[in-house]
Amino acid sequence: MDAVTYPQDKVIDMIHRYVIPLRIQSSNTKYMTQFNVKWTPAFVFLDSGGAENYRSIGFLDGDDFIALILLGTAVTLFNHEDYDDANTKLNMILEDFGSSSFVPEAIFYRGVARYKGSHKPNYLRHAYDKLTSEYPNNEWAKKAHPYRLIDA
Repeated sequence: MDAVTYPQDKVIDMIHRYVIPLRIQSSNTKYMTQFNVKWTPAFVFLDSGGAENYRSIGFLDGDDFIALILLGTAVTLFNHEDYDDANTKLNMILEDFGSSSFVPEAIFYRGVARYKGSHKPNYLRHAYDKLTSEYPNNEWAKKAHPYRLIDA
């Protein structure tokens, strides 16, 4: 990631805008144990209280890494019931990083965040419909399967 992803200007900008990065060497067994890191690169999104909200493991190119930053931030906001800001980040993934492997997960979370913010179940059904039409074999489409019972 040092040679390919991190040096990109757009990646640097997103890191500065949305996260406080902390790099821990794999030889630092104290923190590797504390954060339960078994393989690197590992990206762990913590909230201001130190609670883990999201995690991803493995190499990512620039666009996927930016989508990950947005998704990890969105899930953290979602977990703190800030559904409007979570939706903003999720929409950025869908609008600007449509080929990212994180798109199906973003669609799922956007449907749930919209529902939680409005209590309108049609948002869950729309997420299900989009996932099953565009990503029918994806795990997030399977997780949205119960939403098929909701009248759109």
